[in-house]
Amino acid sequence: MKKTSMAAIAVCLSLVGVASADDAVRYTKAETDALVANKKIEWVRARDDAKITWAFKDDGTVYFTTSKTTRNIPISGTYNVTDRGSICFKWNQDKFVAMQDGCSAFTHDGGKTMVVNPTDSRVLGQVAE
Repeated sequence: MKKTSMAAIAVCLSLVGVASADDAVRYTKAETDALVANKKIEWVRARDDAKITWAFKDDGTVYFTTSKTTRNIPISGTYNVTDRGSICFKWNQDKFVAMQDGCSAFTHDGGKTMVVNPTDSRVLGQVAE
C-alpha cells in the first residue's frame, strides 16, 4: 500500500508540473501585432526589477527606456514581428548604453502577460497591467 501511495503521488506531481507548464500560451503573430501596434509596452525585468518601456511606432521604429538609467532621451531602433509571433529588435548604436539586437516573445497565463525568451520560454519579465 505504501508503494502504491508513493507512485500515485509521483504521478500526480508530474501531472501538476505538466499542467502548469502548459498554462502559459505564446502569442501568435496576430496577437503580438495587436499588442504592440503604435503602443507602449511597460514591463518589469525579472533579473533586476527594472521598469522597461518599449514604445512601438507603426513605421517599424521602437524606443527603449529603463528605470535603471538617467537618460533624457530614449534609445531607438527598429522592430519586426516574425511569423511565430516573436518580436525582433535591431538597435541603433548608442555611445553610453550597449544594446544587443535580439528577439523576445510574449506569453499569457490567465490575466498575466509575460516577456519571454523565444527559444526556451525563459521568463524575462512581466508586462505591467
